Amino acid sequence: MSRLGHISLGISLLCLLVAFGARYIIGGWINFLFVPLISFVVLFILGLIINYKYYIEFLTLKTTKNSLNMGTLIVLGAFTFGIVNYLGIRTNVNFDLSSEKLYTLAEQSSEAAKSLTEEFKVLVFHRGEPDAVLRRRARELLDLYKNASNNITVQFINALDEPLRAKRYISKQDYENRGLYIYVDYGGKTFKVDHPQKEEQFTQVIIKSTRSKNHKIYFLRDHGEGDIKSEDSNESGLSRLKKTLEDYSFEVEELSLNKTIAVPKDAKALAIVGAKFQFSSKEFNKIESYLNKGGRLLVALDPGQRTDLPNFLKKYNIDFKDNYVLDPNSSVGQAVVIATLYSKKSRITKKFGDRTTIFNLVSEVQVLDSSKSLESDSFVFSGTGSVIINDVKPTSNAADQNSYPLAVAVRSKVEPAAYSIAVFGDSDFLTNQFVFALSNRDLIVNTIAYLTEQNDLIAIRPKIPESSTIVLTRSRSLGVVFGAIIIPLLLFMAAFMLWFSNRGN
Repeated sequence: MSRLGHISLGISLLCLLVAFGARYIIGGWINFLFVPLISFVVLFILGLIINYKYYIEFLTLKTTKNSLNMGTLIVLGAFTFGIVNYLGIRTNVNFDLSSEKLYTLAEQSSEAAKSLTEEFKVLVFHRGEPDAVLRRRARELLDLYKNASNNITVQFINALDEPLRAKRYISKQDYENRGLYIYVDYGGKTFKVDHPQKEEQFTQVIIKSTRSKNHKIYFLRDHGEGDIKSEDSNESGLSRLKKTLEDYSFEVEELSLNKTIAVPKDAKALAIVGAKFQFSSKEFNKIESYLNKGGRLLVALDPGQRTDLPNFLKKYNIDFKDNYVLDPNSSVGQAVVIATLYSKKSRITKKFGDRTTIFNLVSEVQVLDSSKSLESDSFVFSGTGSVIINDVKPTSNAADQNSYPLAVAVRSKVEPAAYSIAVFGDSDFLTNQFVFALSNRDLIVNTIAYLTEQNDLIAIRPKIPESSTIVLTRSRSLGVVFGAIIIPLLLFMAAFMLWFSNRGN
Protein backbone atom coordinates (compact mmCIF):
# COMPACT_ATOMS: atom_id res chain seq x y z
CA MET A 1 0.00 0.00 0.00
CA SER A 2 1.62 3.25 -1.14
CA ARG A 3 2.43 6.19 1.13
CA LEU A 4 0.49 8.59 -1.10
CA GLY A 5 -2.64 6.51 -0.68
CA HIS A 6 -2.25 6.63 3.11
CA ILE A 7 -1.87 10.41 3.09
CA SER A 8 -4.86 10.85 0.78
CA LEU A 9 -7.14 8.76 3.00
CA GLY A 10 -5.86 10.46 6.16
CA ILE A 11 -6.46 13.97 4.82
CA SER A 12 -9.94 12.94 3.55
CA LEU A 13 -10.95 11.78 7.03
CA LEU A 14 -9.58 14.99 8.50
CA CYS A 15 -11.70 17.02 6.05
CA LEU A 16 -14.79 15.05 7.10
CA LEU A 17 -14.11 15.79 10.78
CA VAL A 18 -13.60 19.47 9.99
CA ALA A 19 -16.90 19.68 8.08
CA PHE A 20 -19.05 18.09 10.79
CA GLY A 21 -17.13 19.67 13.66
CA ALA A 22 -17.62 23.13 12.20
CA ARG A 23 -21.32 22.44 11.61
CA TYR A 24 -21.75 21.42 15.26
CA ILE A 25 -19.94 24.53 16.53
CA ILE A 26 -21.81 26.92 14.21
CA GLY A 27 -25.14 25.22 14.91
CA GLY A 28 -26.16 25.07 11.26
CA TRP A 29 -25.00 24.47 7.70
CA ILE A 30 -23.34 27.16 5.61
CA ASN A 31 -22.15 26.94 2.00
CA PHE A 32 -18.49 27.20 3.02
CA LEU A 33 -18.74 23.74 4.63
CA PHE A 34 -19.12 22.20 1.18
CA VAL A 35 -15.36 22.84 0.68
CA PRO A 36 -14.11 20.29 3.27
CA LEU A 37 -16.97 17.95 2.37
CA ILE A 38 -16.08 17.89 -1.34
CA SER A 39 -12.42 17.60 -0.42
CA PHE A 40 -13.23 14.51 1.63
CA VAL A 41 -15.05 12.86 -1.30
CA VAL A 42 -12.29 13.65 -3.82
CA LEU A 43 -9.38 12.58 -1.59
CA PHE A 44 -11.16 9.44 -0.41
CA ILE A 45 -11.85 8.29 -3.98
CA LEU A 46 -8.25 9.20 -4.95
CA GLY A 47 -6.89 7.07 -2.11
CA LEU A 48 -8.99 4.10 -3.23
CA ILE A 49 -7.82 4.46 -6.83
CA ILE A 50 -4.13 4.68 -5.90
CA ASN A 51 -4.27 1.46 -3.87
CA TYR A 52 -6.98 -0.35 -5.84
CA LYS A 53 -4.77 -3.47 -6.37
CA TYR A 54 -4.25 -3.82 -2.63
CA TYR A 55 -7.96 -3.64 -1.94
CA ILE A 56 -8.83 -6.15 -4.66
CA GLU A 57 -6.27 -8.62 -3.27
CA PHE A 58 -7.54 -8.04 0.26
CA LEU A 59 -11.15 -8.66 -0.71
CA THR A 60 -10.36 -11.98 -2.42
CA LEU A 61 -8.88 -13.54 0.74
CA LYS A 62 -11.03 -16.25 2.40
CA THR A 63 -10.74 -14.65 5.83
CA THR A 64 -11.82 -11.34 4.38
CA LYS A 65 -14.93 -12.86 2.81
CA ASN A 66 -15.96 -14.48 6.08
CA SER A 67 -15.31 -11.26 7.96
CA LEU A 68 -17.22 -9.25 5.38
CA ASN A 69 -20.30 -11.40 5.92
CA MET A 70 -20.27 -10.55 9.61
CA GLY A 71 -19.24 -6.97 8.89
CA THR A 72 -22.12 -6.55 6.46
CA LEU A 73 -24.58 -7.73 9.10
CA ILE A 74 -23.08 -5.31 11.64
CA VAL A 75 -23.21 -2.42 9.18
CA LEU A 76 -26.81 -3.22 8.23
CA GLY A 77 -27.77 -3.46 11.89
CA ALA A 78 -26.06 -0.16 12.70
CA PHE A 79 -27.67 1.50 9.65
CA THR A 80 -31.13 0.26 10.65
CA PHE A 81 -30.59 1.41 14.24
CA GLY A 82 -29.47 4.82 13.02
CA ILE A 83 -32.45 5.23 10.70
CA VAL A 84 -34.90 4.29 13.48
CA ASN A 85 -33.29 6.77 15.88
CA TYR A 86 -33.25 9.50 13.23
CA LEU A 87 -36.95 9.00 12.52
CA GLY A 88 -37.66 8.88 16.24
CA ILE A 89 -35.99 12.26 16.75
CA ARG A 90 -37.38 13.95 13.64
CA THR A 91 -40.95 12.74 14.04
CA ASN A 92 -43.05 12.59 17.20
CA VAL A 93 -45.51 9.76 16.71
CA ASN A 94 -47.27 8.13 19.64
CA PHE A 95 -49.18 4.87 19.68
CA ASP A 96 -51.73 4.87 22.50
CA LEU A 97 -52.71 1.27 23.17
CA SER A 98 -54.50 1.92 26.48
CA SER A 99 -58.22 1.19 26.38
CA GLU A 100 -59.00 4.58 28.01
CA LYS A 101 -56.66 6.49 25.60
CA LEU A 102 -54.72 7.85 28.57
CA TYR A 103 -51.92 9.17 26.38
CA THR A 104 -54.05 10.87 23.72
CA LEU A 105 -55.69 14.28 23.96
CA ALA A 106 -59.46 14.30 24.06
CA GLU A 107 -60.98 15.47 20.81
CA GLN A 108 -62.21 18.67 22.45
CA SER A 109 -58.72 19.43 23.83
CA SER A 110 -57.21 18.98 20.42
CA GLU A 111 -59.79 21.31 18.86
CA ALA A 112 -59.18 23.94 21.55
CA ALA A 113 -55.44 23.81 20.87
CA LYS A 114 -56.00 24.15 17.12
CA SER A 115 -58.18 27.23 17.68
CA LEU A 116 -55.17 29.24 18.93
CA THR A 117 -54.32 31.97 16.41
CA GLU A 118 -51.08 33.31 17.92
CA GLU A 119 -48.22 32.16 20.13
CA PHE A 120 -49.45 30.43 23.28
CA LYS A 121 -46.41 30.61 25.54
CA VAL A 122 -46.27 28.08 28.39
CA LEU A 123 -43.77 28.79 31.18
CA VAL A 124 -43.04 25.89 33.54
CA PHE A 125 -41.21 26.95 36.71
CA HIS A 126 -39.46 24.20 38.68
CA ARG A 127 -36.67 23.72 41.21
CA GLY A 128 -34.29 21.46 39.40
CA GLU A 129 -33.72 17.84 40.38
CA PRO A 130 -36.28 17.69 43.25
CA ASP A 131 -39.05 18.37 40.72
CA ALA A 132 -37.70 15.97 38.06
CA VAL A 133 -40.64 13.55 38.24
CA LEU A 134 -43.26 16.32 38.12
CA ARG A 135 -41.36 17.97 35.28
CA ARG A 136 -41.34 14.76 33.25
CA ARG A 137 -45.10 14.28 33.71
CA ALA A 138 -45.81 17.87 32.71
CA ARG A 139 -43.58 17.52 29.65
CA GLU A 140 -45.47 14.40 28.53
CA LEU A 141 -48.80 16.24 28.73
CA LEU A 142 -47.54 19.45 27.13
CA ASP A 143 -45.96 17.52 24.26
CA LEU A 144 -49.45 16.30 23.34
CA TYR A 145 -50.65 19.89 23.08
CA LYS A 146 -47.57 20.94 21.09
CA ASN A 147 -48.30 18.16 18.60
CA ALA A 148 -51.86 19.48 18.24
CA SER A 149 -50.87 23.11 17.57
CA ASN A 150 -47.74 24.79 16.21
CA ASN A 151 -48.70 27.94 18.13
CA ILE A 152 -47.95 26.34 21.51
CA THR A 153 -44.43 26.84 22.83
CA VAL A 154 -43.13 25.46 26.12
CA GLN A 155 -40.22 26.70 28.20
CA PHE A 156 -38.95 25.00 31.37
CA ILE A 157 -37.37 27.49 33.78
CA ASN A 158 -35.42 26.68 36.93
CA ALA A 159 -36.76 29.17 39.46
CA LEU A 160 -33.55 28.90 41.47
CA ASP A 161 -31.42 29.92 38.48
CA GLU A 162 -33.73 32.74 37.37
CA PRO A 163 -35.34 34.04 40.60
CA LEU A 164 -36.20 37.50 39.24
CA ARG A 165 -38.11 36.07 36.30
CA ALA A 166 -39.85 33.52 38.52
CA LYS A 167 -40.99 36.16 41.01
CA ARG A 168 -42.69 38.12 38.21
CA TYR A 169 -45.15 35.23 37.94
CA ILE A 170 -45.06 33.23 41.17
CA SER A 171 -46.50 34.72 44.36
CA LYS A 172 -44.25 35.02 47.39
CA GLN A 173 -46.14 32.28 49.21
CA ASP A 174 -45.93 29.85 46.27
CA TYR A 175 -42.28 30.69 45.62
CA GLU A 176 -41.32 29.30 49.03
CA ASN A 177 -43.06 25.98 48.32
CA ARG A 178 -41.81 23.12 46.19
CA GLY A 179 -43.59 21.92 43.07
CA LEU A 180 -44.31 23.01 39.53
CA TYR A 181 -45.95 26.32 38.72
CA ILE A 182 -47.21 26.73 35.17
CA TYR A 183 -48.22 30.06 33.66
CA VAL A 184 -49.51 30.92 30.22
CA ASP A 185 -48.97 34.13 28.25
CA TYR A 186 -51.48 34.66 25.46
CA GLY A 187 -52.94 37.77 23.86
CA GLY A 188 -51.29 40.07 26.39
CA LYS A 189 -52.84 38.21 29.33
CA THR A 190 -51.32 35.81 31.87
CA PHE A 191 -53.07 32.77 33.31
CA LYS A 192 -52.08 30.25 35.96
CA VAL A 193 -52.69 26.51 35.51
CA ASP A 194 -53.89 25.39 38.95
CA HIS A 195 -53.45 21.65 38.37
CA PRO A 196 -50.58 21.24 35.88
CA GLN A 197 -50.87 17.45 35.67
CA LYS A 198 -54.51 17.44 34.49
CA GLU A 199 -55.52 17.74 30.86
CA GLU A 200 -58.89 19.22 31.76
CA GLN A 201 -57.34 22.10 33.71
CA PHE A 202 -54.91 22.98 30.94
CA THR A 203 -57.65 22.94 28.32
CA GLN A 204 -59.80 25.22 30.49
CA VAL A 205 -56.92 27.71 30.54
CA ILE A 206 -56.82 27.62 26.73
CA ILE A 207 -60.54 28.38 26.66
CA LYS A 208 -60.21 31.23 29.16
CA SER A 209 -57.31 32.75 27.27
CA THR A 210 -59.26 32.87 24.01
CA ARG A 211 -62.32 34.56 25.55
CA SER A 212 -62.62 38.28 24.85
CA LYS A 213 -65.22 38.52 27.64
CA ASN A 214 -66.98 36.29 30.13
CA HIS A 215 -70.66 35.50 29.66
CA LYS A 216 -72.98 35.90 32.60
CA ILE A 217 -75.52 33.34 33.83
CA TYR A 218 -78.15 34.40 36.37
CA PHE A 219 -79.63 31.83 38.77
CA LEU A 220 -83.12 32.73 40.00
CA ARG A 221 -83.91 32.68 43.70
CA ASP A 222 -86.95 33.34 45.98
CA HIS A 223 -88.74 30.08 45.07
CA GLY A 224 -86.75 27.51 47.04
CA GLU A 225 -84.06 27.10 44.37
CA GLY A 226 -80.65 25.65 45.15
CA ASP A 227 -78.11 28.03 46.66
CA ILE A 228 -75.07 28.82 44.49
CA LYS A 229 -73.35 30.40 47.53
CA SER A 230 -73.61 27.33 49.74
CA GLU A 231 -70.66 25.43 51.18
CA ASP A 232 -69.44 22.44 49.18
CA SER A 233 -70.34 20.26 52.16
CA ASN A 234 -74.02 21.20 51.69
CA GLU A 235 -75.26 18.33 49.51
CA SER A 236 -78.30 20.22 48.23
CA GLY A 237 -76.33 23.37 47.33
CA LEU A 238 -75.08 24.44 43.90
CA SER A 239 -71.62 25.80 44.80
CA ARG A 240 -69.80 23.08 42.84
CA LEU A 241 -71.91 23.80 39.77
CA LYS A 242 -71.05 27.50 40.14
CA LYS A 243 -67.33 26.71 40.36
CA THR A 244 -67.55 24.45 37.30
CA LEU A 245 -69.19 27.15 35.19
CA GLU A 246 -66.63 29.71 36.36
CA ASP A 247 -63.88 27.32 35.29
CA TYR A 248 -65.39 27.50 31.82
CA SER A 249 -65.26 31.32 31.74
CA PHE A 250 -68.82 32.07 32.84
CA GLU A 251 -69.77 34.60 35.48
CA VAL A 252 -72.46 33.27 37.82
CA GLU A 253 -74.75 35.50 39.87
CA GLU A 254 -78.04 35.24 41.75
CA LEU A 255 -81.11 37.13 40.51
CA SER A 256 -84.35 38.08 42.21
CA LEU A 257 -87.00 39.08 39.69
CA ASN A 258 -88.95 40.75 42.51
CA LYS A 259 -86.17 43.33 42.84
CA THR A 260 -85.52 44.08 39.15
CA ILE A 261 -87.55 45.66 36.40
CA ALA A 262 -86.47 42.98 33.91
CA VAL A 263 -83.89 40.29 33.34
CA PRO A 264 -80.55 42.13 33.00
CA LYS A 265 -79.42 42.83 29.45
CA ASP A 266 -76.05 41.17 30.08
CA ALA A 267 -77.72 37.82 30.86
CA LYS A 268 -76.35 35.20 28.48
CA ALA A 269 -78.67 32.66 30.11
CA LEU A 270 -81.19 32.39 32.90
CA ALA A 271 -81.26 29.31 35.15
CA ILE A 272 -84.08 27.99 37.35
CA VAL A 273 -82.75 25.03 39.35
CA GLY A 274 -84.91 23.27 41.96
CA ALA A 275 -87.80 25.75 42.25
CA LYS A 276 -90.40 24.57 44.79
CA PHE A 277 -92.88 27.46 45.10
CA GLN A 278 -95.15 29.56 42.90
CA PHE A 279 -93.98 32.34 40.62
CA SER A 280 -95.91 35.57 40.43
CA SER A 281 -97.47 36.68 37.15
CA LYS A 282 -95.04 39.62 37.04
CA GLU A 283 -92.09 37.23 37.28
CA PHE A 284 -93.44 35.09 34.43
CA ASN A 285 -93.98 38.21 32.33
CA LYS A 286 -90.33 39.21 32.84
CA ILE A 287 -89.12 35.72 31.87
CA GLU A 288 -91.39 35.69 28.83
CA SER A 289 -90.19 39.13 27.77
CA TYR A 290 -86.59 37.93 28.11
CA LEU A 291 -87.25 34.87 25.93
CA ASN A 292 -89.09 36.91 23.31
CA LYS A 293 -85.91 38.94 22.89
CA GLY A 294 -83.87 35.82 22.14
CA GLY A 295 -83.10 34.75 25.71
CA ARG A 296 -81.82 31.36 26.85
CA LEU A 297 -83.44 29.47 29.70
CA LEU A 298 -82.30 26.43 31.69
CA VAL A 299 -84.89 24.72 33.88
CA ALA A 300 -84.15 21.79 36.19
CA LEU A 301 -87.41 20.95 37.97
CA ASP A 302 -88.30 18.16 40.39
CA PRO A 303 -91.63 16.30 40.32
CA GLY A 304 -94.16 16.85 43.10
CA GLN A 305 -93.38 20.53 43.73
CA ARG A 306 -95.90 23.33 44.26
CA THR A 307 -94.89 25.46 41.32
CA ASP A 308 -96.69 26.48 38.17
CA LEU A 309 -93.57 26.30 35.99
CA PRO A 310 -94.96 23.25 34.09
CA ASN A 311 -97.88 25.34 32.82
CA PHE A 312 -95.54 28.15 31.79
CA LEU A 313 -93.33 25.71 29.85
CA LYS A 314 -96.29 24.44 27.83
CA LYS A 315 -96.32 27.82 26.07
CA TYR A 316 -93.00 26.79 24.59
CA ASN A 317 -94.06 23.31 23.50
CA ILE A 318 -92.53 21.53 26.53
CA ASP A 319 -94.56 19.09 28.64
CA PHE A 320 -93.18 18.49 32.12
CA LYS A 321 -95.19 15.39 33.07
CA ASP A 322 -94.72 15.78 36.85
CA ASN A 323 -94.58 12.00 37.30
CA TYR A 324 -91.83 9.66 38.54
CA VAL A 325 -89.59 7.55 36.36
CA LEU A 326 -88.32 4.51 38.26
CA ASP A 327 -85.72 1.90 37.40
CA PRO A 328 -86.64 -1.49 38.92
CA ASN A 329 -83.22 -2.84 37.95
CA SER A 330 -81.23 -0.08 39.67
CA SER A 331 -78.71 -1.38 42.20
CA VAL A 332 -78.98 1.82 44.28
CA GLY A 333 -82.78 2.03 44.54
CA GLN A 334 -85.61 2.34 42.06
CA ALA A 335 -85.82 6.12 42.45
CA VAL A 336 -82.23 6.54 41.25
CA VAL A 337 -82.22 6.37 37.45
CA ILE A 338 -78.96 5.66 35.62
CA ALA A 339 -79.26 7.07 32.10
CA THR A 340 -77.19 5.50 29.33
CA LEU A 341 -79.29 6.41 26.28
CA TYR A 342 -78.77 9.73 24.51
CA SER A 343 -79.80 11.45 21.31
CA LYS A 344 -77.15 11.17 18.61
CA LYS A 345 -78.67 14.13 16.79
CA SER A 346 -78.48 16.60 19.65
CA ARG A 347 -75.34 18.73 19.85
CA ILE A 348 -75.48 18.26 23.61
CA THR A 349 -75.11 14.48 23.64
CA LYS A 350 -74.03 13.37 20.17
CA LYS A 351 -70.52 12.55 21.48
CA PHE A 352 -71.60 11.02 24.77
CA GLY A 353 -71.22 7.46 23.53
CA ASP A 354 -71.36 5.06 26.47
CA ARG A 355 -71.28 7.69 29.21
CA THR A 356 -73.67 7.41 32.12
CA THR A 357 -75.54 10.08 34.09
CA ILE A 358 -77.47 9.75 37.31
CA PHE A 359 -80.81 11.27 38.35
CA ASN A 360 -82.74 11.07 41.63
CA LEU A 361 -86.55 11.19 41.57
CA VAL A 362 -86.77 12.34 37.97
CA SER A 363 -89.85 13.18 35.92
CA GLU A 364 -90.58 12.46 32.29
CA VAL A 365 -90.27 15.50 30.00
CA GLN A 366 -91.61 15.56 26.45
CA VAL A 367 -92.03 17.84 23.47
CA LEU A 368 -95.76 18.52 23.01
CA ASP A 369 -95.85 18.52 19.22
CA SER A 370 -93.61 19.20 16.26
CA SER A 371 -93.55 22.67 14.78
CA LYS A 372 -91.81 24.10 11.74
CA SER A 373 -90.86 27.17 13.76
CA LEU A 374 -89.15 25.11 16.48
CA GLU A 375 -86.11 22.90 16.63
CA SER A 376 -86.81 20.38 19.40
CA ASP A 377 -85.13 17.24 20.65
CA SER A 378 -85.27 14.88 23.62
CA PHE A 379 -81.64 14.16 24.41
CA VAL A 380 -81.50 12.05 27.62
CA PHE A 381 -83.49 8.85 28.18
CA SER A 382 -83.95 6.37 30.98
CA GLY A 383 -83.11 2.68 30.47
CA THR A 384 -85.48 0.46 28.51
CA GLY A 385 -86.61 -1.28 31.70
CA SER A 386 -87.94 1.91 33.35
CA VAL A 387 -91.50 2.38 34.60
CA ILE A 388 -93.63 5.43 35.42
CA ILE A 389 -95.81 6.14 38.44
CA ASN A 390 -97.86 9.29 39.05
CA ASP A 391 -96.99 9.61 42.74
CA VAL A 392 -94.73 7.94 45.27
CA LYS A 393 -97.45 6.19 47.23
CA PRO A 394 -96.97 2.41 47.57
CA THR A 395 -100.36 1.76 45.92
CA SER A 396 -99.41 3.55 42.70
CA ASN A 397 -99.62 1.42 39.60
CA ALA A 398 -96.59 1.39 37.34
CA ALA A 399 -96.90 1.77 33.59
CA ASP A 400 -95.33 -0.66 31.16
CA GLN A 401 -91.55 -0.92 31.07
CA ASN A 402 -90.06 1.42 28.49
CA SER A 403 -87.46 4.14 27.92
CA TYR A 404 -88.64 7.65 28.80
CA PRO A 405 -87.23 11.11 27.94
CA LEU A 406 -85.74 12.93 30.92
CA ALA A 407 -84.58 16.14 29.21
CA VAL A 408 -85.61 18.17 26.16
CA ALA A 409 -84.21 21.15 24.30
CA VAL A 410 -86.25 23.60 22.26
CA ARG A 411 -84.94 26.38 20.03
CA SER A 412 -87.00 28.87 18.08
CA LYS A 413 -86.20 29.30 14.39
CA VAL A 414 -87.80 32.74 14.26
CA GLU A 415 -85.02 35.33 13.87
CA PRO A 416 -83.79 37.66 15.19
CA ALA A 417 -85.40 36.79 18.56
CA ALA A 418 -84.69 33.05 18.51
CA TYR A 419 -84.94 31.77 22.10
CA SER A 420 -83.49 28.52 23.47
CA ILE A 421 -84.81 26.44 26.37
CA ALA A 422 -83.48 23.24 27.97
CA VAL A 423 -85.55 21.44 30.59
CA PHE A 424 -84.54 18.55 32.88
CA GLY A 425 -86.97 16.48 34.92
CA ASP A 426 -84.67 16.60 37.95
CA SER A 427 -82.55 19.20 39.76
CA ASP A 428 -80.72 16.83 42.13
CA PHE A 429 -78.21 15.89 39.42
CA LEU A 430 -76.86 19.47 39.59
CA THR A 431 -76.43 19.59 43.36
CA ASN A 432 -73.14 19.21 45.20
CA GLN A 433 -74.05 15.60 45.92
CA PHE A 434 -74.43 14.56 42.29
CA VAL A 435 -72.89 17.10 39.90
CA PHE A 436 -69.48 15.35 39.86
CA ALA A 437 -71.01 11.86 39.75
CA LEU A 438 -70.44 9.91 36.54
CA SER A 439 -70.91 12.32 33.59
CA ASN A 440 -73.40 14.74 35.16
CA ARG A 441 -70.96 17.63 34.97
CA ASP A 442 -70.31 16.93 31.28
CA LEU A 443 -74.04 16.94 30.62
CA ILE A 444 -74.72 20.31 32.23
CA VAL A 445 -71.63 22.00 30.71
CA ASN A 446 -72.63 20.79 27.25
CA THR A 447 -76.19 21.99 27.85
CA ILE A 448 -75.02 25.47 28.88
CA ALA A 449 -72.69 25.51 25.86
CA TYR A 450 -75.66 24.63 23.62
CA LEU A 451 -77.88 27.34 25.10
CA THR A 452 -75.24 30.06 24.93
CA GLU A 453 -73.83 28.87 21.59
CA GLN A 454 -70.34 28.45 23.03
CA ASN A 455 -69.58 25.39 20.93
CA ASP A 456 -65.90 25.23 21.85
CA LEU A 457 -66.67 24.72 25.54
CA ILE A 458 -65.77 21.23 26.59
CA ALA A 459 -66.33 18.65 29.25
CA ILE A 460 -63.55 16.09 29.38
CA ARG A 461 -64.29 12.77 30.96
CA PRO A 462 -61.57 11.92 33.51
CA LYS A 463 -59.18 9.31 32.16
CA ILE A 464 -58.84 6.63 34.82
CA PRO A 465 -56.79 3.54 33.99
CA GLU A 466 -58.65 0.31 34.42
CA SER A 467 -56.95 -2.34 36.47
CA SER A 468 -55.79 -5.28 34.35
CA THR A 469 -55.96 -8.65 36.05
CA ILE A 470 -54.42 -11.79 34.59
CA VAL A 471 -55.89 -15.04 35.87
CA LEU A 472 -53.30 -17.81 35.49
CA THR A 473 -55.07 -21.10 34.99
CA ARG A 474 -53.09 -24.34 34.88
CA SER A 475 -52.90 -24.32 31.08
CA ARG A 476 -51.84 -20.66 31.02
CA SER A 477 -49.19 -21.31 33.65
CA LEU A 478 -47.74 -24.13 31.55
CA GLY A 479 -47.76 -21.82 28.53
CA VAL A 480 -45.80 -19.16 30.45
CA VAL A 481 -43.24 -21.71 31.62
CA PHE A 482 -42.89 -23.19 28.13
CA GLY A 483 -42.59 -19.80 26.40
CA ALA A 484 -40.37 -18.07 28.96
CA ILE A 485 -38.05 -20.95 29.99
CA ILE A 486 -38.16 -24.06 27.82
CA ILE A 487 -38.04 -22.44 24.36
CA PRO A 488 -35.13 -20.09 25.20
CA LEU A 489 -33.27 -23.05 26.76
CA LEU A 490 -33.73 -25.18 23.65
CA LEU A 491 -32.51 -22.33 21.42
CA PHE A 492 -29.44 -21.89 23.63
CA MET A 493 -28.63 -25.63 23.47
CA ALA A 494 -29.00 -25.63 19.67
CA ALA A 495 -26.69 -22.61 19.36
CA PHE A 496 -24.10 -24.28 21.63
CA MET A 497 -24.15 -27.51 19.59
CA LEU A 498 -23.75 -25.54 16.33
CA TRP A 499 -20.82 -23.62 17.79
CA PHE A 500 -19.19 -26.81 19.08
CA SER A 501 -19.52 -28.59 15.72
CA ASN A 502 -18.00 -25.63 13.83
CA ARG A 503 -15.21 -25.46 16.38
CA GLY A 504 -14.31 -29.09 15.63
CA ASN A 505 -14.10 -28.36 11.91
